[in-house]
Amino acid sequence: KIPVQVLVTDSANKPVDRQKVYFSCLNGTFEDSENAYSTETDELGYATTYYKAGTTLGQDFITVLCNGCVNNCNVMVAE
Repeated sequence: KIPVQVLVTDSANKPVDRQKVYFSCLNGTFEDSENAYSTETDELGYATTYYKAGTTLGQDFITVLCNGCVNNCNVMVAE
């Protein structure tokens, strides 16, 4: 399993805690063995899940969405 972590910040670049974050993919699964997973950010603004590649050869794409993240939140994949 591969950890996938995103950082949610506000317009002032400050972490947003308790923000609902949705992960989805086409071919793999997340920690609940489904191709969609939701969680909340922690006090540092991070939301984390674990991704497992599917059996279909080729690329998979992970989509990350969060409520209220239109103009006031930035979502970045953490390294």
